[in-house]
Order: sequence, then structure tokens, then C-alpha cells
Amino acid sequence: DHRCPRLGFEKKRREVSSREKIRLAHQKRLKEVTNPKGADKIPNERQFYLEVEAKKNKIKQKTICFDKNWTIGKCIDVACEAMGIENRNNDPQAEKTHFIGKKNKAMFPFD
Repeated sequence: DHRCPRLGFEKKRREVSSREKIRLAHQKRLKEVTNPKGADKIPNERQFYLEVEAKKNKIKQKTICFDKNWTIGKCIDVACEAMGIENRNNDPQAEKTHFIGKKNKAMFPFD
């Protein structure tokens, strides 16, 4: 009577519509923007935010907070750590990780 799983009753899971999936993804995205990684460690006057996108990772996009005084290399290190990407920029034979602008596809220079 109380629908105990041991008695053979299981909860029916409802199908999530594509519209609801989009809404949930948007809601998750808003939470990331309002609480970006690293924001608590950097003073407010030195913070700036970038939406970082990784093509070789499961995490597609993330809003990350950076310090205005950091070099490009430091920003790449922080972004790689936040996205779970292996950063081998200190190895001369390894392929380098770069920031690339979305609009003009220009590669940011290293330090």
C-alpha cells in the first residue's frame, strides 16, 4: 500500500522535455556566472571574468574570475585547473594551451 520498492512498486520517472532540459541548462549556467571560480580570493577592484570554453574536455563552458595583475600564463594555468585540463605549457616539446578570442579567432600572446 505504501509502494515500497521491495514489494515490486517502483517510482515512475517522468520524461524531461527538451524545453525543460534547456531551462535547466540555463539555470545551471546562471548559477556559475553568479558564483565564478576564484572570485573569493581576488579583491573586487582587480577582478575580471572570462567565459572559458574547452574543446577537448567534458566541461564545455565555465565563467572564471581572473586578477587584472596576472600574466596570460597565470590566467591559462588557473583556467586549465578550473576546467580539469592538463596544462603542459612549461614543457618545450608539448603542444601549448592558448586563449583564443571568440569573435576574431585571434590568439592571445604569451607573456
